[in-house]
This record gives sequence, C-alpha cells and structure tokens, in this order.
Amino acid sequence: MHTPKRFLKLLFLLIFLLALSLNLSIFAQDDNEEASTDNALLTLTHDGVERTYHLHLPANSNGTTPVPLVVALHQFASSGFAMEAETGLSDAADEYGYAVVYPNAIGNFFQDGRDIAGIGPDEGEKDDVGFLSELVDELTENYPIDPDQIYFTGSDNGALMSMRMICENPGRFAGFVSFGTSIWEYHTQICDELEAEPVNTLFIHGYEDSLYPIGGRSVPTNDERPDYLVLSVQDTVNWWALRNGCDPADVTVLEESLARILTAPCSENTTTALYLVNGGGHNWYREGDLIVNRVGVDATDILSRFIMGQDWVILPEAVTEPAEPRTWRTYVPTSYNPDEPMPLVVALHGRPGSGVGMALITGMSEIAEEYGFIAVYPDGMNDSMPANAGFEWNYVLGSPYFMQSTDRDDTQFLIDMMADISQGLNVDQRRLYLTGFSNGGFMTHRAACDAPTAFAAFAPVGSALFPGLETICDENNVGSVPILMMHGTEDVSIPWQGTSNTGPNGQPIYYTSPVQVQVGSWAIRNGCDVDNPVITPIESNGETNTQVSIVDFNDCDEGGETIFYMIEGGGHNWAGRPGIIGDAIAGQVNTDINASEVIWQFFSQYERDINGE
Repeated sequence: MHTPKRFLKLLFLLIFLLALSLNLSIFAQDDNEEASTDNALLTLTHDGVERTYHLHLPANSNGTTPVPLVVALHQFASSGFAMEAETGLSDAADEYGYAVVYPNAIGNFFQDGRDIAGIGPDEGEKDDVGFLSELVDELTENYPIDPDQIYFTGSDNGALMSMRMICENPGRFAGFVSFGTSIWEYHTQICDELEAEPVNTLFIHGYEDSLYPIGGRSVPTNDERPDYLVLSVQDTVNWWALRNGCDPADVTVLEESLARILTAPCSENTTTALYLVNGGGHNWYREGDLIVNRVGVDATDILSRFIMGQDWVILPEAVTEPAEPRTWRTYVPTSYNPDEPMPLVVALHGRPGSGVGMALITGMSEIAEEYGFIAVYPDGMNDSMPANAGFEWNYVLGSPYFMQSTDRDDTQFLIDMMADISQGLNVDQRRLYLTGFSNGGFMTHRAACDAPTAFAAFAPVGSALFPGLETICDENNVGSVPILMMHGTEDVSIPWQGTSNTGPNGQPIYYTSPVQVQVGSWAIRNGCDVDNPVITPIESNGETNTQVSIVDFNDCDEGGETIFYMIEGGGHNWAGRPGIIGDAIAGQVNTDINASEVIWQFFSQYERDINGE
C-alpha cells in the first residue's frame, strides 16, 4: 500500500516546521544564556589576541534603560575574578544600578605605559589601550550602557591603566576612581603630550600605604638612567586638578579628624577629590566581618555614590586599635566557578622582596590557570631594611637566638588572610597549601611548626632550618606533615653547608642549618625510614650544567610524606624560571623541571582534616 504523495509532502512539512521550532527554541536558550553574563568568561579578539573578561549587569536592570558602566581593572599579578571578590563591586552595582566589567590582563599587568618608559618586566607587546577601548565599544553597542557615564577604577597597576585610558581618550569617559596609587612621572609625560578634557576624579588613599607612600618615592634603576619618580599623593591630585581645570584656591576641606577629605570644583561641572584614610594601607577598604585591614571605610560604597552623583562623603566608623595594614595579591583563574570550592596556594616571597616579585619569580599564576587553583602572594613587612627596599617575614618570632625587632605573628596573619579571602571566594578549606622561597621558605618552615593543620601541605624552597625551630615544633607537638623541599648545591644566599660561627669550644654554631640537616630533621619528624631513601635522577635537557635528583623517603607516618629535590649545580633561584633573579644570586637555573608545577603536583595529593573529618 502506497502513501499518497500529498500526505508525504504534508508530513515532511510538519517535520520540517517541528525541527525549525526546536532549533529556534535552542537558539533562544543560547541567547538567554549569553544575556546572563554573570561569572561567564567572555572573549574579545583584539589585535589578533583573544582577550577575556566577565560582565555584571545590575539585577534590577530592565534591559532597555541605559546604566553607567564601571571598568574595574585588577592590580599587578591579579585577575578579574579576584577584583570582583576583593571589591564587592557586583553587589554594589545591584544596589546602585550600574554595570561592571572585569577585564583580564595578558600576563601579570596592564600595559599602562611602562613600555614607553622602558620599565620591566618585559611581557611582550600588548595593546591594552586598544583592547579596553574596543571592549567599551562592544559593551555599549550590545548592552544597555550609557556611553556618557563610563568610569574606570583600579588599584596600583589597574589605577595607572585607568589614568592612561583617560588621557588617551579625551572627552570619552566620565572619570576614574583611584585606590592606593599615585602617578608615576612617566605617566605625566605621556599625558602631557595629549589633549586634556576635564573628568570626575577621586583618589582614595591610606596614610599607612607602604607601596605608594603618601610622600611619594623613587624607584632605583640598575643602569645609568635616573631613578623612576613616583609622585606624592598631593602632587598627584594637584597634577590632575590642573589637568581638569580646577581652581587651586577653591579647595574645600570637608573633614580632617577621622579622615582628610578635599574636593575642588573643576571645568565642565567636574570634581577632583581626595579621601585620605587614617590607618589605611595598600588595599581596597571594605566593611564587614574582616579580620585584617579594618579601617571603618567602605571604599566600594564611596565609589558607587561618587559615580552615581550622590553624596559620597561618608565619614569612617571609629575602629578600636586598628591593626597594622597588610597587603596581598590574589590570582583567581578564569575557570573559577563560585558554586564550586577551589584550592588555594599561598606563595611567600624572599628578602628583600614582595608579593609582586614572587608572582614574577615563580610564574605560579600560570600554573594556577592551567590546573585550576587560587594563587595568593602576600607581602611581608619592612622591619629592618631601608624604606622601600622590600619586605621580609618574621620567622624568628620568639626564638632566643635572634634579636626581636617586632612581635608580629606572621603565621597568624596568613591564617587571618585566608579567612578574609574566603569571605569573597569559594575556597576549598580542605585544600590550603603554603610554599615560599628564601626568607619565605624559612617562614614556610615556621608555619609548618606553628600551625601544621592550617595547611594541607608545605613546600619551602631555597631555605633551611634555623636555631630554635625544632624547639618550637616540639612545643607545638607537631607530628607528621606532608612537605616537599628544594635546594641547589651552589646556592650562594642559603649555602648548602649552612652558615655558622665558631662557638667558645670551637664547635660550629649554625644560623642556617646544612641542607642535609633540614631534610633529615623533617624526615625523622615524619617518621620516615631515613636510611633507605629512593633517589631518582631526572634526565637533563643539557641547557645548564645542573642535575636534579628526587630524594623520596620510605615508610613515613601517614600524612608525613617527605620529598627533597636536590639540584646539583643549582643556585639561589626558582627552577624552571631563568632570567628573573640576577645572575650573581641566581647562579645556574635548572630548566628540567618547573618548580611551581612540581609543587602543585605534590600539593594536589593532600587534603587537611576539618573538624576531625
């Protein structure tokens, strides 16, 4: 029996229409998913390079009424997701009714003009001015964004990039809000060559900012060029006030007791203002149940009111005995999903050094991006070095063998810092890890003795034990902890044979232990069989005259795996990262391994107990 042709045609038409309707519904679903951009990683190809960002539209947006846009640029060695978590701008955007976009830099920083000035590090050519301009074009074209109400904001590198964007695009943007940053001289030179248009300008700065002191600073160079000059906060505000057409005689002092707040009317009904925070350091000030950096100021609320044309002069709440301000950098990978907990690795810099320097030395952010964990680079404090020379960790706290210049407890700071970070990010509390280099490696040893259960595993590099540490471990009843150590036999900073003086009876008194003592001490504490380690050489690629051997101890107590990477011929450096530390200190940098990747692979095996679970 044959089906009539007319019936077949109708059947085919019905099937076609059904398929079409299904396709249309699928397309509509995709469009809706695109419209819901929160936490979605979006891309824009600029200059042949795929750039990433994520966008937050206000929850009360009707999809048609244009709203202001804040372009929030992260600081050096950070990321867009970290910027969102640290500032809380997305929550404020819902409250006040503006959109926020969080672009990601290529590498560690936005190209704010340091390439023109010849300031390193060299991360290749990247057109951030062009990228951010094109990004704003795309957002204003595809979303209900008011093109006359676009603001930039950021701290340190993000703030400097914001200033450059204002200079490079005269009359295009409404203004910027700078946090904890004063302008470098090379920015003034770049901007002075460009047309000036007045914009709304607000600087929020702390009196105790150690990275951008209110009095300015100079950054020494290693060649015949003059030092780089960072202007004082007042000179920075004055420079922008002049550019914005303000009358220097028409400055109003709004408050001087709890904070110093200055404002001046400028050309075309714009404002240039300064908010100096008592006790404030180099961080984004927030309110709430934070442990570190409580100064009674919510910088995000001030920013929101400023850009929305509301009364932004909010006096600080009184804080009883505000703690010494501390700083850190957080890198959150683009794979971050706030609904899923993510591991966290804390990386401690050497002396003198900084969190920024640790990010550059280790390249840990690249490993974090590849494997999916949060990388944190805290700053120590400047206790015994010249101003602006760098920071150090107080790993000798309470040791009778060292003079005590401070009673600061850096182990507790690290614990408090992780707790504060966890308020803005979904951190996997079972998977917290600590590594450090040189002085930061000593601090890693100390934290393993002070708080062995605060982290799931430890990895000190280029460091050693010091007098008094064993006693501290014993007093804290430290049992087995997973630990990986790494050291070069030709390390000139922390010598393989240790550093010592001759005691009254001719015996050596060590200030840093021989490396063999360091390794053996942890192997014994972890209950390992110290007589029969497995030694595995890694095949050399021939690039340097170095040889890596892995020393893996057997029969350790549960949770006490002890591994040592001996780099024969290696200097004081981070393996796999040549050309970053000066040759005189670094020596030969082995490239057979990437220390950051090795450390992560070790860390990823371990979880810490929570509440006895």
